[in-house]
Amino acid sequence: MQRMYNNIDIKCSNYAKCNKIVKLVDLEKHEYDCTTPNCLNFECCGSKASKIPELSKKTLCSLECELQLNIKKAKNGKEIFELIKKFSETIVALRPAASNINMSNLN
Repeated sequence: MQRMYNNIDIKCSNYAKCNKIVKLVDLEKHEYDCTTPNCLNFECCGSKASKIPELSKKTLCSLECELQLNIKKAKNGKEIFELIKKFSETIVALRPAASNINMSNLN
């Protein structure tokens, strides 16, 4: 009975654009992939935009993709340095354990 239920063909909720009929068992993944836009940096990362509000508003999948796009827009080395500095601070704030690393021991 379960197998018959999972094998039911269903039209994607985005059928007008994708024209796909999928098995019920595959519907959730297909609709996520079908309705979620690609990251603006898709050619590098190959990912869909994040569901995290701060990133999804910008159609990005990660902080790394946001950094790369901002670096592409930067006009000079100083702007790039500031972007990297801000990125590093954000990462440390998100991952407190990383702040315990003594950078002088890495050389």
